Amino acid sequence: CIGNPVAVLHESLDGDYLFVECPLARGWIVAGDIAIANRNTIHRLVEDKNFLMATAHRVPVYGDLGFKNFARYIYFSATMPLISHDNNGYKVKMPCRESDGSLGVDTGYVKPDANVNIGYLSYTKRNVLNQIFKLLNTPYGWHGQDNKRDCAGTMRVLLRCFGIKVGKNPAFILSASENQFRMNPVLSTEEKMAEASKLEPVITIAGNSGHVVLFLGKARNGKLYYIHQVGWGYKDDNGIQRIVGRVTVNSAEHSFYSINGPKVFTTMRK
Repeated sequence: CIGNPVAVLHESLDGDYLFVECPLARGWIVAGDIAIANRNTIHRLVEDKNFLMATAHRVPVYGDLGFKNFARYIYFSATMPLISHDNNGYKVKMPCRESDGSLGVDTGYVKPDANVNIGYLSYTKRNVLNQIFKLLNTPYGWHGQDNKRDCAGTMRVLLRCFGIKVGKNPAFILSASENQFRMNPVLSTEEKMAEASKLEPVITIAGNSGHVVLFLGKARNGKLYYIHQVGWGYKDDNGIQRIVGRVTVNSAEHSFYSINGPKVFTTMRK
């Protein structure tokens, strides 16, 4: 994403591509998308404690105070250093690439009613619910493709809203806390439902090495529910394949992703 620091490890022979690495991934990207700066300059920018965070799927940033010149989007839980804010909106430091390839900083402007927060949100169940349901029905993107998210990416950006940083893949997320419960695979579905109902709702993430979900807990109808980003499909009662590809809510009884799917339940206590 824009403003994400990376280490440049290699350059292609023609200079058009750079092999870069960040805490979550590594790979080749277009050299023109990278701005080069020394370590101290980058640290001052990304470690600024006074920052504005996007609390919606995406938030527009403009190049002028009148909000006429669109500059870029910042996406869910992404941050920019905050310069100032008042009734007219927010002024932020916006990383950019100068003509010589070096790192520059422009001034960006965010509307006063934008879905943003100064600093991280307080880690409460109400805030977790508010944030995850802002992503309801947002489309699937494998490993952040086209600024979209997969199952792990959805959980990762959700936790980042509260200053909790986890790894890229489901297994890393599930091992991010010592508060783990491992479901006994020999239990019946009914027994698994009973065990899961004892777990703390809203701040418990469930899954296996291939998928993660947020465990919402038991509703008034007695059913257990998950919310998750679903990149795959399922067969309905008529045998028709249905592709979801969205953040959705489903009951743990449903074969779409039933209680038999998760092997680990991890309660994320900050």
